[in-house]
Amino acid sequence: MDGDLFFTKEERENLLKLLIYNVGMNRTLEIIEEWKER
Repeated sequence: MDGDLFFTKEERENLLKLLIYNVGMNRTLEIIEEWKER
């Protein structure tokens, strides 16, 4: 089995951080939009 399909532990952690960061940014923008509408 070729190892190319698997991420190293470090790569997985970086992807997870990026995902959390992106979700956090989207949520923050939603909150700002909701706040503006009030």
